[in-house]
Formats: sequence, C-alpha cells, structure tokens
Amino acid sequence: MKRWLKRFAAGVLVVLGLLALVLFIGRASVQRTGERKLADLTARLDATEPGWRIDEIEARRLAASPPADQNSAAIVRRTQDRFPVEWENLNQSGGWPPEYLSNAHPDFIPFVWMLLFRDATTSARDEAREALLRPDVLARPGGRYAITIADNPLDTVLPHVQKSRLVFGFLNYDARLAALEGNPDRGIRAARAGLVASRSIGDEPIWISQLVRMAGDRVASQSAFQVLAWSEPKAGLAELQAEFRAEADFPWIEVCLRGERATLDKLFENIQTGKLSSQNLSEFGVPSGLSGPILSYYRGFVPEDRAASLRIMTEYVEASQRPYPEQMEAFARIPLPPRPPEDVRYLLSNLFLPSFAKIAQSGIRTRGELLAASVAIACERFRQANGRWPKTLDEIPKEILPEIPSDPSNGQPMGYRVLPDGVAVFCVKDDDANTVRHRRETRDPLAALGRGWKLWNPDLRGKPKPATPPPEDPVDQSGATKTP
Repeated sequence: MKRWLKRFAAGVLVVLGLLALVLFIGRASVQRTGERKLADLTARLDATEPGWRIDEIEARRLAASPPADQNSAAIVRRTQDRFPVEWENLNQSGGWPPEYLSNAHPDFIPFVWMLLFRDATTSARDEAREALLRPDVLARPGGRYAITIADNPLDTVLPHVQKSRLVFGFLNYDARLAALEGNPDRGIRAARAGLVASRSIGDEPIWISQLVRMAGDRVASQSAFQVLAWSEPKAGLAELQAEFRAEADFPWIEVCLRGERATLDKLFENIQTGKLSSQNLSEFGVPSGLSGPILSYYRGFVPEDRAASLRIMTEYVEASQRPYPEQMEAFARIPLPPRPPEDVRYLLSNLFLPSFAKIAQSGIRTRGELLAASVAIACERFRQANGRWPKTLDEIPKEILPEIPSDPSNGQPMGYRVLPDGVAVFCVKDDDANTVRHRRETRDPLAALGRGWKLWNPDLRGKPKPATPPPEDPVDQSGATKTP
C-alpha cells in the first residue's frame, strides 16, 4: 500500500509539473504574441492619431483651458457653493417635482414647493443666470474642470460632475418658476444658462462626464419646452435655437471613447509594470484571497489583453466617426473577445468593453432630441410671425430654419405632425416596449411618436387641466413630415 501511495504521489507530481510547464510555455507564447500585436497597434496609433494617450489628451485640454473669468466650469462651482442649505437638503431627499412636460400648471403640492424656495434662491439664481450668459462666456462654449487621472482610473475623483448636475437642475427650477411668475423671457434665459452649465463639462475624456453632459442637455431642453408649455416667450428664442443646434453637433461619444481607450491603456500599462498591486485587482471583482496569485500569472497575458482592448476601442472610435445612421450597425459588427472560461486571456477587456455600444446609442438619442428642439423652436418662431403653425417644415423660411436636419437614427427627414392641440417634432423612435410604457406613465405626449418635443396652441398653455393627449394611432416612423 505504501509503495502504491508513493507511486501515486509521484505520478501526481509529474502531472502537476507537466501542467505547470504547459501553462508556463503557453503564457510565454501568449505574451510574445501579445507584445508583437501591441507594438504594431501602438505604432499605428502614434502615426495616425498622435497624442492619443491620456496624459497627452489632458495636456492639450489644459493648454486650451479658457481664462478663469470666462470658464463656465468656475461659474458652476461658485453657483453650487452659494446654494441655500434648504435647497441642498431638499435635493438630497429627492423632493424635486416629477419631470414631465404638460401644458397644465403644476398641482398644488409641487406649486407650493416651487414657491417655498423662491425668495431664498433668488440671488443665487440671478447671479448664475447672468454670469453664464455673459457674451465672453458664451463665446467659449466648453468649460474645463481640473482633473487628475488616477493610476487606477476607477479611482479617479469627479466631484464637479455632481456639482454641474445640481446647477443645471437649479436653473431648470429657475426656468419653470419664471414661467409661473409671468416672466417667460427670463425662463428662456434660464434654459440657455442651464445649457451652458451642461457644456461646462467640456470635452472631459471620461464616459460618466459625457453622460452627465448629455443629461444636462436634456434638462435644458425640458426647461425650455416647459416654459413654452406654460407661456409665450418672445425674446431669446433664436439664440436658444442656434445653441441647441450647435450642441447637437458635439461629439460626446467620440470624446468619451477616445478618453476611455486612453485610460484603459494606462490601466493595462500600470498592471503590466507592477504599479498596480493585487489589492487593485480585487477591485475588479477578483476574490482578495486569489488576487495575488492570479495577478502574478495574469501579467503574462496583459500584452494580449491590452492589445485586444486597444484594437476594439480604436474600432469603436472609428465607428463613432461614421455618419450617425450607420453608427449602431458599425458598433454591432465589432467582435468582442471570448469570455472566461472559454478563454482567460481577456479578463479586463470583457469587464470594461461591452457597455460602450449602449453609450453610443444614448448619443444618437441626445442628438435627435437637440435637433428636434431646434426645429420645434423654429416652428414657434414661425407661429409668432404668422399667427399659425407651419403646414410642413419646408414652409419655414431659411432665415428662421436654415436647414431641416435629418433623423440621426435613419437619415430620413425630421418627423413633424400638426395636432388638434399643437404640433410635434420628433425622430429616433424607441423600439423597447418598456421604455415606451415608462414614457406613457410619465405623461410624455410624444411616447408613441419618438424622441422630440411638443408645442401647444397658445390658448391651451398654462391651463388648470392638461390638454387631451394625442391619439395613439400608428404613424409612419420613417421620419417623413406628417400633416393631418
């Protein structure tokens, strides 16, 4: 029996030794192959996109920073620092009224809530609005916050992102309050200031920053169209129309993808060189007890994983540069690396890459909403000049609407419908049934049509009761102009 156990133990040791040898040889082979791929990719990027690394991106951004007195980011910080304590407490408790657009004035409780903080916030609102709309600030549409990319990019701190969210929410409140107080022109100015606060994030190369900028663009649009649902502003519409149109051209997704490509590459480099420890690896979901041995073995796969990440992110960047109607198909064609346990070489690539296609989709929606906002304001300007809505978008003169933009989701003309109680401008139809249902539940009047905005007839604005919602009959979603 003892002789048998000795033979068995010796056999196990031999098998384990052979397995370790195979793993070592395999890892060394993968490492050499990955190093060649990585060298080829970085050489090509250095030739075609010089300055693509994150430190170089940040150096360029720093050199292009606006002067301190013209930096909308600095104004946003000052505004948030001046918030009354009551406002801060209310925002933390989630007390802000529901975000839906209706021609009806708010119910009693939201109305009282809005009046409750009017006097305490007057000075801060006035100063923020006027500071953000100074001509020298408007001349520099993007602000800049100072950021430092951590060795582990997941640890990068972005406190200013939350500050910007609070400020454009603050200006949304100002816009609605102005309309209720009978000063719609001030409401439009507040919506414009909210858009500047959103743009204060600038070309920050981090995906969460660009998502917040897109969210701020939508809040500014909501502000403007809530003012138009309750009142008839006269001043500032042409300027806001032009600013919405310009913001629609900002490449949020390309900026985000270039930045994320560079920060992920920095992450891989710091793992490869040992700058990041096994403790950092545990932050990616690896059990802390295994992170040390796994990291030691994984470092041999880093060049291959890093090359795969760099290749895929570069293909994402190239997809984001295609015409908008082609982008989602281009993203869908980009193959992702095989996942564990099928293949263990691409641990981090599989953790970070799959979500970017969804972010790209949000960019198409945001562009569609901003384009629809600029066209809808042109419709309002036409109505004010002619006493009626345009029959088609083609009827709007070029001095009001220089061009009719296309739907970014399909390249077709922007959708337009004359309704019994107003008009709707829309594009980018939602295919997800849950999204459409949620939009209906939040009383979105365009839930059945697509992403866009509704304008009510002037005699229906600011009423005690909502107007009758448009019928939910099937409509052609090709984007063609619709009339009754």
